[in-house]
Amino acid sequence: MLYESDVVDAVCKRLEQEGYIIEQNLATKKQEYDIIALKANRKLIVKAKGATSSLKSSKRYGMRFDRPQVRIHVAETLYKIAEALSIRNSRYQICTAIAFPRNKDYEDHVEKIRTAIDNLGIAVFFVDDMLRVEVDSPWEL
Repeated sequence: MLYESDVVDAVCKRLEQEGYIIEQNLATKKQEYDIIALKANRKLIVKAKGATSSLKSSKRYGMRFDRPQVRIHVAETLYKIAEALSIRNSRYQICTAIAFPRNKDYEDHVEKIRTAIDNLGIAVFFVDDMLRVEVDSPWEL
């Protein structure tokens, strides 16, 4: 199972392959954006979640988040990205993305809000267990 840091690292690697410079890579419990990446006049802001807790003291450590927890994660991630979409910046075009482990629960919950994601122009990164990153983006990476 992928920790949030695995998802963040895999997405950062993919973004670097696409020519982005990683300005911020957090992958921690902080409520900040997990990734901020720059390319030309674009600032890409990404919020990510993992499939399990990375905290050994957590009751969920080593256990896959259940379906209701995943739903909350998707909702919280979408909210944080909505905040990023509200940033006014004359220097950069702000683009946003959400990143999740590729599993049925995350895929199902993302699909339920797919129209909203598409209408808001949010890219979606899914990371599989082999750390391969699939991107569904309304704009060119």
